[in-house]
Amino acid sequence: MKGFVGIGRADHVETAITEATAGLKKADFLILIAPFSKIEAAAALLGEKYPGTPMIGTSGEGIAKEMRLTQAIIVIGFAGIEVCTGIIEDVRTTPVKSMHTFLANLQAIEPGDSDTICLEFMTGCEERVLSTIHDSLQEAGVPLIGASAYGVLLGEKHCVILDGKVHTRSCAYAFIKNKGGKIHLYKENIYKRQSRRAHFANLVEPGTKTLFQLDGVPALELYQEETGVQLEDILSAMPRHPLGRALGDDTCIIQTMSVDRNGVMFNGKAIYENDSIYIMDVDDYRQIHEELLASIQASPVSFLLGFDSANRLRLFAEDDVLTDYVASFRTVAPAAIFVGDGQQFNNQHMNQTLVLAAFE
Repeated sequence: MKGFVGIGRADHVETAITEATAGLKKADFLILIAPFSKIEAAAALLGEKYPGTPMIGTSGEGIAKEMRLTQAIIVIGFAGIEVCTGIIEDVRTTPVKSMHTFLANLQAIEPGDSDTICLEFMTGCEERVLSTIHDSLQEAGVPLIGASAYGVLLGEKHCVILDGKVHTRSCAYAFIKNKGGKIHLYKENIYKRQSRRAHFANLVEPGTKTLFQLDGVPALELYQEETGVQLEDILSAMPRHPLGRALGDDTCIIQTMSVDRNGVMFNGKAIYENDSIYIMDVDDYRQIHEELLASIQASPVSFLLGFDSANRLRLFAEDDVLTDYVASFRTVAPAAIFVGDGQQFNNQHMNQTLVLAAFE
C-alpha cells in the first residue's frame, strides 16, 4: 500500500485544493480533512477533480509532514487497496436502518487475515453507532478505527463527507482492504490512575454525556478535592487530569468539555450508572510514545494513519515537546494524523487518546 499526503494552506478553497493535490494523479481512496468553514466547498471540489474515487472526510485539524496544521486542508490518498464506502444515517435515533447496506459492504470487501479495517468519521452519538455495528465487525474479524467531527462553528451542525457530499447526523465509513499486506492497529494512553480507588457514577445522563454525581456527591466537588484544581481552572486541567472509565485493567479516557457551579460535568464521552471512574494523572508519556513507535517498527510499515486529541497536543505544547512529538511519526513512515476531540477504537469511544493504523 502507498499513501499520499497533500497540504493546502491558501485561504481560497480552490487554490488550497490545488495545493493539496499537487502530484496526485489518481487514487483508490481519498480522505479529506478541512476547517469547518471550508469543508463543504473542499469536498465538492475534490469530488469534481477525482470523479468516481471513493472519499470520506470531516472537519478537523491535523499533523502531516512534521507540522501541526490548524487551518489547512489535508488530502490523504491511498493506492494498493480495495475499498467500500457508505453512510450510516440518523445516528441519533435509528442507525440500525443503515445496517443492511453496511453488512452488504462488509461482505463485498471479503476481509482476509488482518488486512481489513473499518475506518469512520462520526458527527456524534458514538456509543449508539458503535453498539449497533460492533457485533457484525467482530464476527467478521474487522477492527474499527476513527474519529468524531471537530471544530464546528457556533450554531452549525457537525458534518461528515461521503464521496464529495455533506451529511449531518451521520457516520461516514470505509472498509479498507490492504492488497499489499496487513493493517495493524495501536492505541496510546498516556495517563495513569491517580485515584486510589474507583469512584462509582450514580447519577448520570448518558444521552447528553452528563455526569452529576460520583460516590453520591457532586462529581466536580470530588474532582476538585482529589486534584486541588480551582473551578475556573477545570477545563485547562483536563490535558493533565482527565477522567477515566475502568475497562478491566485498561482505562478509557474521558475529557470534560464544560462544568457548572452545581458540580455537574459535561463530557466528551458518555458515562453510565455504576461505571467505575478514576481521576487520571499524566504518566511518562515520552517513554510510552517511544515504546509505541518501537512496537510499530517491529513490522514493515509503508504508511501511518492516526487520530489524535487536541488536548494532548496542548499538553505537549505546555511541556515544550510538541515539535518533537509531531516529527516522531516520520521516523516510522509517512504519516497523516487527524486531530480532534473524540477517537474510536473497536467498540469504544474515548477522548485524549492516540489511535493508529499502520499499513504494511
